Amino acid sequence: MGSSPTYYLHVGQPKTGTTFLQSLLREHRAALTADGVLYPSLGKYGRFLAALDGRDKRTYRGRSFDSEGKWARFVSVTSDFAGQVVFSHELMGAPRQAQQPTSLRELEGFDVHIIVTARDPGRQIPSCWQQSLRHGGTASLEEYVDAVVSSGRLAGQPLESLLANWAHHLPAQRIHLVTVPPVGSSPAELWRRFCTVIGADSTRYRVPAHVRSNTSLGVDQLELLRRVNVAAASRLDRDQHRKLVRRLYALNVLPTTPTSARPVLPRSMTHVAERMADNWISSISEHGYDVVGDLDDLRPRVPEFEPDSWDADRALSASAEATVDLLLASAGRSR
Repeated sequence: MGSSPTYYLHVGQPKTGTTFLQSLLREHRAALTADGVLYPSLGKYGRFLAALDGRDKRTYRGRSFDSEGKWARFVSVTSDFAGQVVFSHELMGAPRQAQQPTSLRELEGFDVHIIVTARDPGRQIPSCWQQSLRHGGTASLEEYVDAVVSSGRLAGQPLESLLANWAHHLPAQRIHLVTVPPVGSSPAELWRRFCTVIGADSTRYRVPAHVRSNTSLGVDQLELLRRVNVAAASRLDRDQHRKLVRRLYALNVLPTTPTSARPVLPRSMTHVAERMADNWISSISEHGYDVVGDLDDLRPRVPEFEPDSWDADRALSASAEATVDLLLASAGRSR
C-alpha cells in the first residue's frame, strides 16, 4: 500500500443505484477504513457542498450555497490516508471539456479514477421522470419521453458526453463504467461490481435489508403528485415547494398511501430507449473505458407486465389517505 491515497470519484449518473451504494459505504465505513478503503464522514451537508465546489458551482436548483473551499477541505482530511479514498455524489456529473474542474485541480499529483454507474434507459427513464415530479415537474411520462427525445438528454447529460468530458482530462483506463445488473439480479451484484473497482472484497460487507434505496411511488400516486405540482405552481415558491411538496408530501405522505404498480416505459416507447442504448454501447466500446459488468446490461428489456395508466378511483383513495395524514400532521403541530 502506497504512502498517498488513490482517489475514486463516483460521479453518478442519477437513478443508477447511487443511493444504495452510498448507504452501503456508510454502513460499512469503519470496516472499509480498516481494510484500506476510506469513505470519509463530511458532516450533514459536507458531501453535497464538496460536490458543488468540485464542479465549480455555487448554486443548485435556484438556491445559492457557500460551497467555495469545501472540496479542498475534503482533500485535506483524506490526503494522508494510505489506501483508496472514495467520494460519491451524483451531482459531480461531468466537467467542461476545456476547463479542468476543481475536483481534479485540487487532486493534482494523486492517482485519480472516475466511476460512472449506468443503468439501461428503459428503467432509467421512468425513474428520472419520477424524480422530476418530486422536484415540481408537471409533465406526464409520455411528455417527459418526448422531451428526452428532443433534447437527447437523460439525467442531465448524455452518458457518452459525460464519459467523454472526463476522458478529456484523464486516460480512458482510469474511467470505470459500472453497469447496473438487469431486473431480477441480486442487489449484492451491483455492490460487488462497485467493490471490484475500489479494491474491496464485497463478500466481507453484507447487504442488510435496511440499507436504503430511493422509494418508488406507483402510477396512481405519481399522477396525484403531478396534479399537486400543477396546482402548486402558481401558489408556492421554490422554497415552499421543497419543504411542503417534496419533503412532506412526496417523501413522507404519499409513500404511506395505498400503492399501485410502478411505472414502466410503455412498449410503444421502447424504441427510444433501444436507440439510446445503442448509442451508449457504441461510444463506450469505441473509447475503451474500463467496463465492469456487461454492456448488454444497458440494453432495455421489454417489460413482461405493463401497468395500466393511473386509475381515477385509486388515485382518489390515495388522495383521501394523504389528506388524513396531512390533517393529522397539522393537528399535531397546532397542539
